[in-house]
Amino acid sequence: MRLHRNTPKVLRFHLGMLCWGGLCVFAGWLAEVTDRGWPPFYYLGGIGLLIWAVCGLVALSWTFHVDVDSSGLTVRCLGATTRLPWAAVEAVTVRKAGDSWSSPVLEIRLAPGFKLRRRWGAERAGRRTYQLLSLDDFTLPPEEVIAVLRRHGGDGRVDADEYLWHRDGRRRLARFLAEQAVAEPERPRPRRRPVTWAVLALLVGGLVAADGPYRDRPPAATSAGSDVGVAGDAPTPAGVASPVVGPSAPSVTPSRPVRVAAVVYEVIGQGRAYIIYRDPAQPSSVVLPAQRLPWRVALPRQPVDFVLVSASRDEHWSGPRTVRILVDGVEVCAKSDEGAYRSANCDALIPAG
Repeated sequence: MRLHRNTPKVLRFHLGMLCWGGLCVFAGWLAEVTDRGWPPFYYLGGIGLLIWAVCGLVALSWTFHVDVDSSGLTVRCLGATTRLPWAAVEAVTVRKAGDSWSSPVLEIRLAPGFKLRRRWGAERAGRRTYQLLSLDDFTLPPEEVIAVLRRHGGDGRVDADEYLWHRDGRRRLARFLAEQAVAEPERPRPRRRPVTWAVLALLVGGLVAADGPYRDRPPAATSAGSDVGVAGDAPTPAGVASPVVGPSAPSVTPSRPVRVAAVVYEVIGQGRAYIIYRDPAQPSSVVLPAQRLPWRVALPRQPVDFVLVSASRDEHWSGPRTVRILVDGVEVCAKSDEGAYRSANCDALIPAG
């Protein structure tokens, strides 16, 4: 089974970074000729983005793919091919990119004495760890990539439970919100102010209003990197069923027994809020419009695997406020906001205890 990189998607990302770099350099030139702003900031940021984008585009000229079979992995990267038997692969892990699961990275840890050719790896406890590619940058869906690796490498070697629980929780939350949107009438939304040309205003708008070269310096532009491999895509292999579609597909979501626990929901703040929370004993969500704050509800002990509470702003709003969830007296989720957001949402999957 061959796992290919989604080269068109990665190419679009680096072309976008190339455009941003050129825009930053242009903004630096404009700041210099008008004697406003701080030209070195724009020049340094633009040149950094251009170098990063060019290196990524050059790397795309090589083929990247991973062949997975019952005997091991074959990684083709930057013009070099490395054969790794399963005995050389201690673990295949799906890790966060920073603090978010928005772009999880596929990482492999090799046994002592093994290396991945033409690939830099961090050494930990005498073992080398390599980041192959973001799961979102494969041509197959993330769940199917994990299913292929587990089918040939075994569940004990492929660690993706935390990521799969996160995706399962997001699906449940999306399904819950969709059902709630059908059950509840839509409330009027506030009128938003125009944001046309907002991106250009971040780079150029401060230059016109500044009185001197060191006033109103814009924030540094940052962007998330991605580990890119090499070009040479091939069509998605046929005959591999998605592990999350259909009753006969292999399940990649870990099966867990349901925990019996007491749940407490809290919304701390002032004024009133539109509150929605999940009671496992109820067939649908519980809705409390214009609820006075602070608010607290304690549910009796019962089987529970997913908890959720949401507090939205209404006409009697007086922020800030915090939403909390406690399971058997232990806080499992807490979120706060201070007026910039219109709602605070808190949810968590409850493992068996």
